[in-house]
Amino acid sequence: MKAFVTGATGFIGRHLVPQLIENNYDVINMFSATGELIYTSPAMKRVLGYESEELIGQRGPILVHPDEAEAANSEFAEMSRKRGATSQLVYRLRHKDGSYRTVEITCMNLLDEPGVNAMVAICRDVTDRKQAE
Repeated sequence: MKAFVTGATGFIGRHLVPQLIENNYDVINMFSATGELIYTSPAMKRVLGYESEELIGQRGPILVHPDEAEAANSEFAEMSRKRGATSQLVYRLRHKDGSYRTVEITCMNLLDEPGVNAMVAICRDVTDRKQAE
């Protein structure tokens, strides 16, 4: 069984992880230290209606509701100074159709993590749950 789980370069890293990312309903975003979006998972299309190519390379609190953009900028700046930190956030993000979706975000500073070197944000659409509350 040890040969089955051999880390990122073994079976799981080569076969399972890409499948998990491609078929996940949560959006996975990766940002550079300067705040540039360098990766977004295919779930971006399902959740917010955007193709990855429409967003890659943009900086700042892209898609964040204007009332929350300043807070998002501050949170990103603070998180980028705390190597290894994790934070839970809730923001409204603009769907391509112009509506806003409430999204829970788990943000992780993995800038010092070899092979990642990014801020990672995992975004879950909780709009329906929030409206029911």
